[in-house]
Amino acid sequence: MRAVQERLAEIAELRREEVGEVVAGAGTLAEVLLADWSQYPEVYRVEEARIREVMEVFPQGVTVYRGRWRGGWWPVGYACWHPFVWREGEGDEGVRVVSAGEDGGRLPVYLFNYSVHPVFYRSEVSRRLLQGLAAEVAGRRLCAATVSEDGARVAARFGMRAIRVYLKHGAPWTWWESG
Repeated sequence: MRAVQERLAEIAELRREEVGEVVAGAGTLAEVLLADWSQYPEVYRVEEARIREVMEVFPQGVTVYRGRWRGGWWPVGYACWHPFVWREGEGDEGVRVVSAGEDGGRLPVYLFNYSVHPVFYRSEVSRRLLQGLAAEVAGRRLCAATVSEDGARVAARFGMRAIRVYLKHGAPWTWWESG
């Protein structure tokens, strides 16, 4: 998305002390992409088609955290999860999003992503994001794919254990599952 690409340089200037109130709520595709792409190198960024599918099939699993900055609201983080069934593929490539109607609260949950802008690492904003995510998925069997130490730390805190490592885009990713 061209609009997201244009705003990446601007959000790179974000400083924690300049951000006012931070609120959580439903978000747009552009907000999720900006929140994701401003945090990761290009090789690890969420693909537009993939997050679009999640947002169309299971929108209630997407929460965007917006901070008041430069006279507007900017996405400073997001959490995304959805129920899933397996399809052919390795790790997260084998995950198919299902709707709430198909799920009925019984299928495992894939933690698609949980991240905040780097200026909010280990802050009240990141704690709120993770606590909100934990409340939404409480009591469900969890799965996740991680590429970073931070992602692995959070997966472990959610009670998951590393199951296997696989290559994606030439980098080692770890697949996690809870009991």
